[in-house]
Amino acid sequence: MMLSYTLNTNSQNNALYIMKAGKDYVYGTMPYANAVRVCDKGNVARGDNPNYPIAVDGKYFFSGQLCEPPEPVETEETEEETQKVRCDHA
Repeated sequence: MMLSYTLNTNSQNNALYIMKAGKDYVYGTMPYANAVRVCDKGNVARGDNPNYPIAVDGKYFFSGQLCEPPEPVETEETEEETQKVRCDHA
């Protein structure tokens, strides 16, 4: 299941992050587009730090909101409803 997220940004539209650098952590900002690219290419998970809950590959931790998408709801369609849908798209 893929987690969705919203990154927090500062007044210059830079995302706030912490990066793991060996045994240390480095705080910084990066352009929003670069932060989204890091999240899209990596494995997004829930981090341990409540101020930086968006963890990417255990290396980058972004400030923002993280939420799980709702489960898809299965609906039962009758054959008649299915045919109506097909006719509408035909």
